[in-house]
Amino acid sequence: MKYTFPQMLITLVLIGISFPLFSQEPCGFDYEHAKLMQNPNYATKHSSSEAKIAQIISSGAVSQNKAGGTVYTIPVVVHVMHLAGEAVGVGSNISDAQINSAIDRLTEYYRGNDALSPIDFEVEFALAEQDENCAVTDGINRI
Repeated sequence: MKYTFPQMLITLVLIGISFPLFSQEPCGFDYEHAKLMQNPNYATKHSSSEAKIAQIISSGAVSQNKAGGTVYTIPVVVHVMHLAGEAVGVGSNISDAQINSAIDRLTEYYRGNDALSPIDFEVEFALAEQDENCAVTDGINRI
């Protein structure tokens, strides 16, 4: 069974959302941000900056003012959760090609090469080549 890009994206998002449920401690950023949002001055400034960003994006000014600097590559580790015994590319054990296609699509979006994203964030994504212990990896963890 082949999956379309939206199906893969939804699956990856759902998997990403489920990870905090199993983590041992919450993300430090979320904790600090929630604490800061309790301060009315911070909350007002945050809302104001979000509104300014939305206005700049909707005006189209960002797509005309690319920084032209360094393009950053973000290493990605994809965790594929599948039923035991499923071969790669079968059922929920999606193929390497599907994963690479999703990462290529993500890069297209963040580089502004997509009709839905007129902004070049100068960010690219690639499967990680090293794990947390600096050992060689293909960036795909099948569970």
